[in-house]
This record gives sequence, structure tokens and C-alpha cells, in this order.
Amino acid sequence: MDKTTIDLQENLNLICTGSFDKNDVSAFMMDLRGFVSKKSAPVLRDLCDFFAHKKRTEGESFDWVESFLNEFIDEIEKNGSITIHRPLFNKIEIINSILLALNSNGIKVDEIAFKTQADKFVNLLLDYLDKIEYKSKNSKVKSCFIKKGGEKAYFCFRLQNISQSAQIRRDGPGQICVEIFYAGNKDQRSFTEYKVYFK
Repeated sequence: MDKTTIDLQENLNLICTGSFDKNDVSAFMMDLRGFVSKKSAPVLRDLCDFFAHKKRTEGESFDWVESFLNEFIDEIEKNGSITIHRPLFNKIEIINSILLALNSNGIKVDEIAFKTQADKFVNLLLDYLDKIEYKSKNSKVKSCFIKKGGEKAYFCFRLQNISQSAQIRRDGPGQICVEIFYAGNKDQRSFTEYKVYFK
């Protein structure tokens, strides 16, 4: 067994017992990265890549965010509207994808214990993602970063050189960031009602 596999197993054991912190989650995700291919599990691999690259310029989530930003800017300039589909990262899908990757690579895991720690694991994972930046290729995007909000995470952005001003709302005013990671509760699976409204 090589060192990466040993380290991964040790951190996995800590997680399953509940005696882990943000650094253990970071180490686990960094080691897991070597066992997850972009082809077989692109969303999980992208999540692992956050732990290797604090500023994102590629990957599944970068493409998702960049596509949204380009469409959002286009709609602002046309005085249009936009609907956003459910967030890219889903806690339940991520946990199941991690377990599949571990099992596929012969890593011993107590699945019940791991799932028992899922809330704590994801909470610490989101602590790590908080404030990570996306470096958009669109010159009208001044900044774009991830912001943790409870058991969810959003990507927030500021634009420049735009003649119109706009905000995103769902079920009323006030929401100005777009959800990228959600808890995976059944009542949120049909998350499709974000729209852009113009001031």
C-alpha cells in the first residue's frame, strides 16, 4: 500500500469516528483526488481540485459559473431575464460519489459511519471553500468568489462596465448570490426558479 492510500485510509478512519477537523477534511480531499478521474466522476474530481487550487480557472464548476456569468451579462445588456437550474453540487450526491470512489479503489470504509458524519464533513468542506475565487475570462466580471451560507454555498460576483444594474431574486427580494452547493433535501431538488430582475 502506497503512502497516499495509507494517508487516505487514516483520514477516512478519523472522519468515520467523528474526531476530525477542517485540516483532516482538506487532507482527505487532497488524497482522494488521486483516486477520482475527471472522466468517471467530473463533479467530485472538481470538488477535490478546490483543495489543490485556491483560484479556479478550469473544471466543472468553473465552466458552470462562467457559462452563467456570460448568459447573465448578455441578459442584462438585452434587458432580459434568466432562470437558473439547481446547484451543481448536491451533498447527498457528493457523499455517495465519495463512497463509490473509495469502494472502486479497494479502500475500506464503514459507509454507515461515514454517512453519519456527512453533515459535519460537508460543513467543514464548505468552510474550506469559503472565499475561493473564480478567475473569469469575461472582462466585465470584476470579481467572483464562493461564500458559505449555513449548509449551502453560493458564488457571488461583481460586474464592471455594465450599463444596467440587476439583482437575482428567488421567492422575494434580497438574494444576490447564486447557489452552487446545496444540502440535497428533497424539497430543494426542483430548484429552478432563480430569475434576474432589473432595478
